[in-house]
Amino acid sequence: KTGAGLPAEIRYLAGLTAVQYVLVDTEKNDLILAGPAEPWTLSETGSVVGKKTGTAILQLEDLVVALRNVENSRAQGISCSIEPTAEGRRGLSNYLNQVKTRMRPGQSPAVFEAGMKRAFGPQMIKLNGIPATSRYACTLVAADYQMKRLAMAIEDSPVKGLPSYLQMSRNASHTGNANPRWWMECEYESLTRNEEGTVWKLTGQGVKTMTEQDLIAADGTSSGSNKVNKLAEGWASNMTEKFEELAKEMPVFGDLQNLMDLTVASTLIVQEQLENRSGLELTVLRDQQALAPPTFDAPQTIDPECSFIKGRGGKWVVTASGGVSINAFQVVHDQTVDSTLTESVASTRSDSWWWNKH
Repeated sequence: KTGAGLPAEIRYLAGLTAVQYVLVDTEKNDLILAGPAEPWTLSETGSVVGKKTGTAILQLEDLVVALRNVENSRAQGISCSIEPTAEGRRGLSNYLNQVKTRMRPGQSPAVFEAGMKRAFGPQMIKLNGIPATSRYACTLVAADYQMKRLAMAIEDSPVKGLPSYLQMSRNASHTGNANPRWWMECEYESLTRNEEGTVWKLTGQGVKTMTEQDLIAADGTSSGSNKVNKLAEGWASNMTEKFEELAKEMPVFGDLQNLMDLTVASTLIVQEQLENRSGLELTVLRDQQALAPPTFDAPQTIDPECSFIKGRGGKWVVTASGGVSINAFQVVHDQTVDSTLTESVASTRSDSWWWNKH
């Protein structure tokens, strides 16, 4: 059956808002994901969030997708990108060349916005490593799309100290064949374990915003330049610094953090063979017939949106591509030993665990 008939306590993983620990309990043949938790509610935007903090709640269906696709993502990782096509870039360039002769001095290019959108055409959504019909995939697309809207001033940031890239770029110079690209990567401060390999601790917010300049060739194709626009880098750093605050205001970013946590935990379970070591078999979570997560009609394209800013030497249109990249294998590979970890976990009051209260 689908996960829709499961009790809410299971669907929402007992109200977990993050995975801080992965514990192997050999005495009870159990694997435990532990972290902060709270009662949940439905937000105005339809997200499941904590009643106390507004933090996005982890969901079982994302754990199922992450666990089932560890091997699929081994070679290529998990990623999402929203990118213009080469044909679209050529079409936009040709259109802009045509309207240059029609623009009056000081006139805003916004009057030609509809034509620009038609010439540019839809942007393509590319997904790797996970099913395109999963909630997991939809979250990646939504988070990437929302990041672009914030960067390009299509939507105002709900947190102070995070102006759009366009606001930061006002009166700055801009190279016509180079566009900034932003993406969000999986990055933690550390993954530590005890000496016995029964306790792991995940530390850090899990998400870092990155940037690079894309070079646009005459035929509309793009390639990475390994160069960074300083203003774009400043915006990426601001978003990374403000991410925790942003995730509470816009739960889609909290959902993205949760995907990072669940993907690292799932990769750890597979890489370290924690099922065998604990004596627990996660057959139900792996079996599509026993537990089938809901499917979604994930979009394959997104209509373009235009932003305008007056740069040095005139007005220009900035377009952006980018995405989300989750390389959980690197996080697991970089784990280190912390000899104090067992004692630290043991000092936590046993009656504070959720399963001891229900």
